[in-house]
Amino acid sequence: VAVYLIHAPNPTTPFEEKMEAIHKLYLEGRFEQVSNYVLATVYQGSYSLLSRNIESDLFPVLRSLNIAFHAYSPIAGGFLAATPDDIANPTEAFNKPELLKYLEKYIQLLKDTGISQAEIAYRWARFHSNLDGARGNSIVVGASSPKQLDQTLLL
Repeated sequence: VAVYLIHAPNPTTPFEEKMEAIHKLYLEGRFEQVSNYVLATVYQGSYSLLSRNIESDLFPVLRSLNIAFHAYSPIAGGFLAATPDDIANPTEAFNKPELLKYLEKYIQLLKDTGISQAEIAYRWARFHSNLDGARGNSIVVGASSPKQLDQTLLL
């Protein structure tokens, strides 16, 4: 069979069970292609100087499947643009000793550069990370004001 058509999937059968059965048939060589399910072309995930574990886990899989990666939160939810005082609130998700220590070192490294913390984080994501524009990888930017968006887009 050239194309296995999934015209109207049975809603009473769990999706995972259906996909496992279809995959088994595919591995047995029963058909060449499947219809009515679009292969993913883009995966959006968190990626920043603070969150790089996906470089060795996820990126190789996505690249082997020709799936682009769109990095959101390159400033780690604002953490890489914050000061320790900004996150001193006990309910703040980043208010952890190891993260505060990281932030203090990050700020110290940038102290004499004249470059903002956010700019460095975005520049790392754009120019020094494992993102590959030729593969369709990109950065999802966020801003809390039009001015901030304009500044980010100038980088």
